[in-house]
Amino acid sequence: MMQWMRGFTIRLRMQGAIAAVLGLFALLGLTTYVGTVRLTEVNEALMRHSVKELHDVSNIRTALGQVRQFEKNMVINHGSAEAMAQDKQQWTGAQDSLKRSLNALLEGEEDANNAVAREALQKIDAYASAATAAFDAGAAADSATLNQSLSSAREQIRAVDDGVGRIQTLVDQDIAAAQAQYQSETTRLAWSFGIVMVLVLIVVMPLTLLNSTSITRPVHHARDIALAIAEGDLTRTIHVHGKDETADLLRALDHMQRALRTLVGEVRDSAQRIHMASREVAAGNADLSSRTEQTASNLEETASAMEELTATVRDSASSAGHASDLAGSAAQVAQRGGDAVAQVVTTMDEINHASHKIADIIGVIDSIAFQTNILALNAAVEAARAGEQGRGFAVVASEVRSLAGRSAEAAREIKQLINASVEKVENGSRQVQDAGATMGEIVSSVQRVNDIIQEISTAASEQSKGIEQVNSAVVQLDQMTQQNAALVEQSTASAESLKDQAGRLNDVVARFRLDSGMSAAPAPVAVPVSRAAPPTPPATPAPSPTALKRPTPAAKPVAAASVEPPPVRPAPARAEATAPADDEWETF
Repeated sequence: MMQWMRGFTIRLRMQGAIAAVLGLFALLGLTTYVGTVRLTEVNEALMRHSVKELHDVSNIRTALGQVRQFEKNMVINHGSAEAMAQDKQQWTGAQDSLKRSLNALLEGEEDANNAVAREALQKIDAYASAATAAFDAGAAADSATLNQSLSSAREQIRAVDDGVGRIQTLVDQDIAAAQAQYQSETTRLAWSFGIVMVLVLIVVMPLTLLNSTSITRPVHHARDIALAIAEGDLTRTIHVHGKDETADLLRALDHMQRALRTLVGEVRDSAQRIHMASREVAAGNADLSSRTEQTASNLEETASAMEELTATVRDSASSAGHASDLAGSAAQVAQRGGDAVAQVVTTMDEINHASHKIADIIGVIDSIAFQTNILALNAAVEAARAGEQGRGFAVVASEVRSLAGRSAEAAREIKQLINASVEKVENGSRQVQDAGATMGEIVSSVQRVNDIIQEISTAASEQSKGIEQVNSAVVQLDQMTQQNAALVEQSTASAESLKDQAGRLNDVVARFRLDSGMSAAPAPVAVPVSRAAPPTPPATPAPSPTALKRPTPAAKPVAAASVEPPPVRPAPARAEATAPADDEWETF
């Protein structure tokens, strides 16, 4: 049951428990409400029907007694007319009161009392008629005779009395039945309340105990695990069941224990590796000292060679700068020649355009001369038609034709000359354009030569600066090499300190207890000892020549070291570089 409950979250279980309790209390309240309503209905029925009928029966008996009392008074006082009249009036009023009480009994639902009440009403009417007749007939008789004549009427009133008795009996039975029903409903309500309360106890108490146990037991288990982890015991097995928050907590503790187990194992292994690496660093520092001295002597020779190379490159840069100036002057001259040729090309284009316009104008003149000749011919024809009157006009027209012909001839000659001139101008323009293109190529070539010479000059200048930087770097490298000697001594002290710290770290990690699978990890302790026994690892500094062949990478560490004081940097650098010894020689 508990495992099934732990399949739900604590929040859902608490909500379910609260819902169950609320449901049971709602059932209890509903049961109480229904029982109270039914008791109220029974009580209202008792008060509305039985008690009312009991009151009506009491009124009937009172009225019936008054009828009989006033009847006796009438018998006693029948000799006195005044007393007789007063008693008769009261007797009649008592009858009316009796009828009203019986009619009140007839109100409401139809039951056995109604039949008896109707019969009593009939008996009362019969009694009233018989009694009235007896009183009227025996007005002069004595009391004994009058009593004798009222015997039949009294039989009717006794029948009414018997009916009232039956009504009383029925009312008593109704009251007894109502009381029995009230008692039954009270008993039923008590039983229902008791059953619901027992159900509440049966459901709520076990659910509450199970729910609290399903929460507290995993919490206690989690507390024990946390205390064990705090004491360094990482061998505890955590069994997780369910999907609630406590199961999530146990899973988190299990994950934390596994992570701590892995971390402690790695820290233990790393501490032993650090211990082994510190021994290798101490052995490598001795070899580093001799290499540092050799590097210092090589750097001195390199510095002198770099000074000679710097002077040579500086001379080359000066010559390249002079050549660049000359090439720039030549490029400017070629540029001016190209501009002049371009202007000539533009002028020839303008001349060619003007020649074409002149040829067009000559064509217009030729067309005008032709049209003038035609007009003169038409004028001559018209003059011939005019006869003698148009002779003078014909002479003028012939002269106009002659002038138009000469004008057309002159225009044709000019057009031929202009066409020949246009062809020559076009040929000249093409030649000038070819010359301009050639000049442009010359200018472009001179410009490229100038650019190349400038690039050579720039490269020579950059080489000069680079050589100077290399020279400066070599000088700084020489200074750093001297500082490396001090760093070697500091690294030796740091290696010893690192070895002591690794030992203390092993002692700290040893307080954690791991399981059999993880405790086997410290086995490599024997490996570093066996590897560190032979002092052969210094043979690995062979890569030092590569470091000497690549001075530029070393320049950056030198500059970085020159920014900060050397005594502060070495220890962290060695602490971070406790990896293979080859990397340390590469860095130095």
